[in-house]
Amino acid sequence: MDFSDPVKSKKIFILMLVLTIMFFVGAGVLGYFYYEKFKAYKSLASDKQKLEDQLRNSSTTWQKKNNDLEKDKAQLQKDKKTLQDQIAADRAKIDKAKAYLETLVYVNQLIADHGGLVGWTEAEFQEGRRIAETTGDSSYVDLVDWCWNRRDINQITRLTRFYKASTDGISSNLP
Repeated sequence: MDFSDPVKSKKIFILMLVLTIMFFVGAGVLGYFYYEKFKAYKSLASDKQKLEDQLRNSSTTWQKKNNDLEKDKAQLQKDKKTLQDQIAADRAKIDKAKAYLETLVYVNQLIADHGGLVGWTEAEFQEGRRIAETTGDSSYVDLVDWCWNRRDINQITRLTRFYKASTDGISSNLP
Protein backbone atom coordinates (compact mmCIF):
# COMPACT_ATOMS: atom_id res chain seq x y z
CA MET A 1 0.00 0.00 0.00
CA ASP A 2 1.06 3.37 -0.85
CA PHE A 3 0.74 5.88 1.97
CA SER A 4 1.99 8.82 0.02
CA ASP A 5 -1.47 9.96 -0.88
CA PRO A 6 -2.69 12.01 2.10
CA VAL A 7 -6.42 11.45 1.42
CA LYS A 8 -5.97 7.74 1.08
CA SER A 9 -3.76 7.67 4.13
CA LYS A 10 -6.35 9.58 6.08
CA LYS A 11 -9.11 7.18 5.01
CA ILE A 12 -6.98 4.20 5.91
CA PHE A 13 -6.11 5.78 9.24
CA ILE A 14 -9.79 6.48 10.02
CA LEU A 15 -10.72 2.99 8.91
CA MET A 16 -8.01 1.49 11.07
CA LEU A 17 -9.01 3.72 13.95
CA VAL A 18 -12.67 2.63 13.61
CA LEU A 19 -11.65 -1.02 13.33
CA THR A 20 -9.38 -0.67 16.35
CA ILE A 21 -12.14 1.03 18.35
CA MET A 22 -14.57 -1.68 17.25
CA PHE A 23 -12.04 -4.32 18.17
CA PHE A 24 -11.53 -2.82 21.65
CA VAL A 25 -15.29 -2.28 22.18
CA GLY A 26 -15.97 -5.82 20.94
CA ALA A 27 -13.21 -7.16 23.20
CA GLY A 28 -14.67 -5.15 26.10
CA VAL A 29 -18.18 -6.47 25.43
CA LEU A 30 -16.90 -10.02 25.13
CA GLY A 31 -14.84 -9.51 28.28
CA TYR A 32 -17.93 -8.21 30.10
CA PHE A 33 -19.99 -11.21 28.94
CA TYR A 34 -17.19 -13.57 29.99
CA TYR A 35 -16.98 -11.85 33.40
CA GLU A 36 -20.77 -12.09 33.89
CA LYS A 37 -20.77 -15.76 32.86
CA PHE A 38 -17.85 -16.48 35.19
CA LYS A 39 -19.65 -14.66 38.03
CA ALA A 40 -22.86 -16.61 37.32
CA TYR A 41 -20.88 -19.86 37.25
CA LYS A 42 -19.30 -19.03 40.62
CA SER A 43 -22.73 -18.19 42.03
CA LEU A 44 -24.13 -21.42 40.63
CA ALA A 45 -21.23 -23.40 42.11
CA SER A 46 -21.78 -21.68 45.45
CA ASP A 47 -25.52 -22.44 45.33
CA LYS A 48 -24.75 -26.03 44.41
CA GLN A 49 -22.41 -26.33 47.39
CA LYS A 50 -25.06 -24.83 49.69
CA LEU A 51 -27.67 -27.26 48.39
CA GLU A 52 -25.32 -30.20 48.85
CA ASP A 53 -24.64 -29.06 52.41
CA GLN A 54 -28.37 -28.68 53.05
CA LEU A 55 -28.95 -32.12 51.60
CA ARG A 56 -26.28 -33.63 53.85
CA ASN A 57 -27.67 -31.77 56.86
CA SER A 58 -31.25 -32.67 56.05
CA SER A 59 -30.22 -36.29 55.58
CA THR A 60 -28.63 -36.22 59.01
CA THR A 61 -31.64 -34.39 60.42
CA TRP A 62 -34.07 -36.84 58.88
CA GLN A 63 -32.02 -39.73 60.12
CA LYS A 64 -32.03 -38.25 63.61
CA LYS A 65 -35.78 -37.63 63.42
CA ASN A 66 -36.27 -41.17 62.17
CA ASN A 67 -34.25 -42.50 65.11
CA ASP A 68 -36.31 -40.34 67.48
CA LEU A 69 -39.50 -41.68 65.90
CA GLU A 70 -38.25 -45.25 66.32
CA LYS A 71 -37.57 -44.53 69.99
CA ASP A 72 -41.02 -42.97 70.36
CA LYS A 73 -42.56 -45.95 68.61
CA ALA A 74 -40.79 -48.34 70.99
CA GLN A 75 -41.96 -46.28 73.97
CA LEU A 76 -45.51 -46.21 72.63
CA GLN A 77 -45.46 -49.97 72.15
CA LYS A 78 -44.20 -50.37 75.70
CA ASP A 79 -46.93 -48.01 76.95
CA LYS A 80 -49.51 -49.89 74.89
CA LYS A 81 -48.41 -53.19 76.44
CA THR A 82 -48.59 -51.63 79.91
CA LEU A 83 -52.07 -50.30 79.21
CA GLN A 84 -53.21 -53.63 77.79
CA ASP A 85 -51.92 -55.35 80.93
CA GLN A 86 -53.73 -52.78 83.07
CA ILE A 87 -56.94 -53.28 81.09
CA ALA A 88 -56.64 -57.05 81.48
CA ALA A 89 -56.07 -56.65 85.23
CA ASP A 90 -59.03 -54.27 85.49
CA ARG A 91 -61.24 -56.68 83.56
CA ALA A 92 -60.21 -59.49 85.88
CA LYS A 93 -61.10 -57.29 88.87
CA ILE A 94 -64.44 -56.40 87.30
CA ASP A 95 -65.15 -60.08 86.65
CA LYS A 96 -64.31 -60.83 90.28
CA ALA A 97 -66.59 -58.00 91.45
CA LYS A 98 -69.32 -59.43 89.20
CA ALA A 99 -68.85 -62.83 90.87
CA TYR A 100 -69.37 -61.23 94.31
CA LEU A 101 -72.42 -59.43 92.94
CA GLU A 102 -73.78 -62.64 91.43
CA THR A 103 -73.47 -64.33 94.84
CA LEU A 104 -75.36 -61.44 96.46
CA VAL A 105 -78.08 -61.59 93.82
CA TYR A 106 -78.43 -65.34 94.33
CA VAL A 107 -78.77 -64.99 98.11
CA ASN A 108 -81.28 -62.15 97.70
CA GLN A 109 -83.28 -64.33 95.32
CA LEU A 110 -83.27 -67.15 97.88
CA ILE A 111 -84.51 -64.79 100.59
CA ALA A 112 -87.27 -63.59 98.25
CA ASP A 113 -88.20 -67.15 97.17
CA HIS A 114 -88.36 -68.50 100.75
CA GLY A 115 -89.83 -65.38 102.31
CA GLY A 116 -86.92 -65.09 104.72
CA LEU A 117 -83.93 -67.00 106.02
CA VAL A 118 -85.53 -70.40 106.70
CA GLY A 119 -86.27 -73.35 104.49
CA TRP A 120 -83.14 -73.24 102.36
CA THR A 121 -82.02 -76.58 100.95
CA GLU A 122 -78.58 -78.20 100.73
CA ALA A 123 -78.78 -77.99 96.92
CA GLU A 124 -79.37 -74.23 97.14
CA PHE A 125 -76.43 -73.91 99.52
CA GLN A 126 -74.19 -75.92 97.13
CA GLU A 127 -75.24 -73.67 94.22
CA GLY A 128 -74.48 -70.56 96.30
CA ARG A 129 -71.12 -72.04 97.32
CA ARG A 130 -70.31 -72.81 93.67
CA ILE A 131 -71.09 -69.22 92.73
CA ALA A 132 -68.94 -67.96 95.65
CA GLU A 133 -66.04 -70.10 94.40
CA THR A 134 -66.05 -68.18 91.12
CA THR A 135 -64.65 -65.19 93.06
CA GLY A 136 -61.42 -67.12 93.59
CA ASP A 137 -61.40 -65.87 97.20
CA SER A 138 -61.02 -68.84 99.56
CA SER A 139 -61.74 -66.73 102.65
CA TYR A 140 -65.05 -65.68 101.07
CA VAL A 141 -65.94 -69.32 100.36
CA ASP A 142 -64.99 -70.16 103.97
CA LEU A 143 -67.32 -67.39 105.15
CA VAL A 144 -70.17 -68.82 103.06
CA ASP A 145 -69.50 -72.23 104.64
CA TRP A 146 -69.41 -70.62 108.08
CA CYS A 147 -72.72 -68.84 107.46
CA TRP A 148 -74.35 -72.11 106.43
CA ASN A 149 -72.82 -74.38 109.06
CA ARG A 150 -72.91 -72.15 112.16
CA ARG A 151 -76.61 -72.36 112.92
CA ASP A 152 -75.91 -71.69 116.56
CA ILE A 153 -75.15 -68.05 115.69
CA ASN A 154 -77.96 -65.57 115.05
CA GLN A 155 -79.09 -65.55 111.37
CA ILE A 156 -78.91 -61.77 111.11
CA THR A 157 -75.30 -61.80 112.36
CA ARG A 158 -74.36 -64.42 109.76
CA LEU A 159 -76.22 -62.59 107.00
CA THR A 160 -74.63 -59.27 108.02
CA ARG A 161 -71.12 -60.77 107.82
CA PHE A 162 -71.95 -62.29 104.43
CA TYR A 163 -73.21 -58.95 103.09
CA LYS A 164 -70.21 -57.10 104.54
CA ALA A 165 -67.74 -59.56 102.98
CA SER A 166 -69.61 -59.38 99.65
CA THR A 167 -69.62 -55.58 99.52
CA ASP A 168 -65.98 -55.45 100.61
CA GLY A 169 -65.13 -57.90 97.82
CA ILE A 170 -66.97 -55.77 95.28
CA SER A 171 -65.37 -52.54 96.52
CA SER A 172 -61.86 -53.94 96.57
CA ASN A 173 -62.18 -55.22 93.00
CA LEU A 174 -63.50 -52.10 91.32
CA PRO A 175 -60.75 -50.52 89.21
